[in-house]
Amino acid sequence: KNPLAEMMGNKKTIDFAYWGRMKHGHDREKTIRQIYRDKDISTVLVGGFPSGIKRQAAWIKDWKQLYPLLEPARCTLCFNWLDPTATTSRYPEALSIGMVPFVWRDYDMANSYNIDPFQRVNSFEEFKEKVLTLNEKCGKLVEQYRDNYKEVLLTEYEYYEEFSKKMDEVINAN
Repeated sequence: KNPLAEMMGNKKTIDFAYWGRMKHGHDREKTIRQIYRDKDISTVLVGGFPSGIKRQAAWIKDWKQLYPLLEPARCTLCFNWLDPTATTSRYPEALSIGMVPFVWRDYDMANSYNIDPFQRVNSFEEFKEKVLTLNEKCGKLVEQYRDNYKEVLLTEYEYYEEFSKKMDEVINAN
């Protein structure tokens, strides 16, 4: 809920958006290729993609330019390539844009983002099945997932305390 979103409206006309780049030889590349090639799933792709994949734009760092391209999308997919407990900024970015952030297989297995079981997908087929059901319930799911995420966020004071603790460790280490 912000002035830009109110001016732009919040009509969701695209099934899937992805911003960033694909890593070769990884589930992310294979899965995004499957999504891109599927005639039932409409896409917006921004960033670095290999030949054969048409993107709407090269990488855009300015959110004022990126947001209008992504905002019409109902969902994205978050991949984990570091370890099963890792998270990415894509998840909270998607929630802030108004997208359902689906997560791939072992993304955030510690569930630090409070992910609903419906958001987790283990195959392209499962992802497609869920994406094609989002038309009617996208807005309600985004609100539910935002509420889930808010439950695990630290308070402003807790962030301050974490930052202070880290700063003290660095200062006292020298």
